[in-house]
Amino acid sequence: MGQRRCRVAGCGESVCGNNTLCAHHKYLHEIGVEIGVTFRRYRTYMKNTPAYRTWLQMKARCSRESHEAYRRYGARGITFDPRWSDFMAFYKDMGQRPFGYHLHRIDPGGPYCRSNCIWMEPKAHRSVHTMLRRMANV
Repeated sequence: MGQRRCRVAGCGESVCGNNTLCAHHKYLHEIGVEIGVTFRRYRTYMKNTPAYRTWLQMKARCSRESHEAYRRYGARGITFDPRWSDFMAFYKDMGQRPFGYHLHRIDPGGPYCRSNCIWMEPKAHRSVHTMLRRMANV
């Protein structure tokens, strides 16, 4: 018996156990979004999520010289995983951003990628950055 796939048209992600929806669509179902949507409508819906806005800002900080934070990211050589040029790859790796959380790089000199990023609550995010700034000034 082959691996089961998500029942949403155009998705094709594999599912576990008795599930009929992949993790992304299961999340949408849990928050009350209609599941019989086409993949195109799903992508449109995702553009209104916190994860999408975080992804756009991450790309801009690393790639767009006119972005206010480029000098602290792109100019320092901070990049992102080429797979993450596509939002759906980023979302598959990171999932939905928890309310109020920030995308945090574990190694501050490393790239944005699955192995180096976590969602972190703001208080912890600020304390890590404060500590790193203090260490840089010593």
